[in-house]
Amino acid sequence: MAWVRQLIHRILGEHTYVSAALIDQAIVSGTSFLTAILLARFLGAEEFGRYVLAWFAVYLAQNVQNVLISAPLMTLSVNWEDRQKPASFGAVFAHQALLAIATFVLAYTALKTTGLIVPDWRLDELALPAALLAAAVHGPDSFRTYNFVRDRGWRSVTIDGLRCSLQFAGLLTMFFFWSADASVANALWLMALANLLPLALCIFWLDQIRFDRAVFTALSKRHWRFSRWLLAATFARWGRESLASFAVGAVLGLAEVGILRAAQQLVIAVNVPLQALGNVIPVHASRAFAADGFDGLKGFIKTFAIKFMVPMAGLLAIIGVFGEPLVVAIYGQSYAGYGYVVTLYAMVMTLYLGKDAMLMCVRAMHRTDIEFQANMTAAVVGVLAIYPLVLAFGMVGALLAEGLFIVAVIALGTHLIRNASDPAEAVNQVGPDSQEIET
Repeated sequence: MAWVRQLIHRILGEHTYVSAALIDQAIVSGTSFLTAILLARFLGAEEFGRYVLAWFAVYLAQNVQNVLISAPLMTLSVNWEDRQKPASFGAVFAHQALLAIATFVLAYTALKTTGLIVPDWRLDELALPAALLAAAVHGPDSFRTYNFVRDRGWRSVTIDGLRCSLQFAGLLTMFFFWSADASVANALWLMALANLLPLALCIFWLDQIRFDRAVFTALSKRHWRFSRWLLAATFARWGRESLASFAVGAVLGLAEVGILRAAQQLVIAVNVPLQALGNVIPVHASRAFAADGFDGLKGFIKTFAIKFMVPMAGLLAIIGVFGEPLVVAIYGQSYAGYGYVVTLYAMVMTLYLGKDAMLMCVRAMHRTDIEFQANMTAAVVGVLAIYPLVLAFGMVGALLAEGLFIVAVIALGTHLIRNASDPAEAVNQVGPDSQEIET
């Protein structure tokens, strides 16, 4: 492990704090990629499509966790004093426990209801394992953020390494040794168990925390002021993405849902650095903004845009060019002829690079209202376009709607930033500073 760290430190230069985040995200995204390959190959396109629809419950849980817990923690905790940290982290983990309970109830209810509305999809059969997984993912996610905030990223690497090893080993065992019992439901049970078992190590490494009702109330208000726009934008984005898959399933069938997701997995490798940066960059971008204002933030974002996003765009171009041989080599001959979907997804993901750079900027400025406005407006455009485009162009139409959404977010977000009379004034929108949180 030491030689890997030294190599990454040499490549990243002054940005060595990213090394643990990159390795951690490589483990997480790599396991997600391999999991999708196993499910798509061994279950077939139609059953994989059913898994994709059930996975939207887990996907929503991960995104809500990010905006309600991780994003405010990474951005706002930089101002906490040492004496405030035990009670402040205690409040954060109390938030996390409440969110996990709510996630289980809502995910279970949603999948049961969907199964009644569209019985052919049989999503109600997946309600219990999918809801348990949706609640279970909060544990590793919250401890990952906690460790990065405390500058202990290598603990996150260890925890995620254990979790991902358990998940992948369990799925391999099911498909190769108990293939008669291989199913979407059993895959979800195994993934839930893999997320729950490492919690013992997470708790062992947890620093002393305590619960203080006054701190819990103050921190809840402050995090809500930061997250309220992000939460609304998250629901809008999730609604648009899930609607796209459900529209494809309703118009074309579950197999097409599976094919779209299988193709997406081949370009999702770019999410390794993007999501890794999301673990650490908000903290350092916020420090740049606090130290040097908007000009300092622009310089920081520009440095990362050049150093990280240009190579990512090149990687996406290579994947797009070799879409057809990649999809056949990885998923088998049953997916032959769908390389064009991979190529289109690579083009869409390139647009995401620009969107993510803009969102890093607005979050560091605490202008989450800009993200909300851009996502909500663009989501309306995407929702209105998705059904007619899928009806007219099939899977290509679904990707056209996705690209239209991203372009709208970038255009509107950039416009709002440029027209902000005083970008720095937005820090007041997140509420009181750390002095309000007394111990």
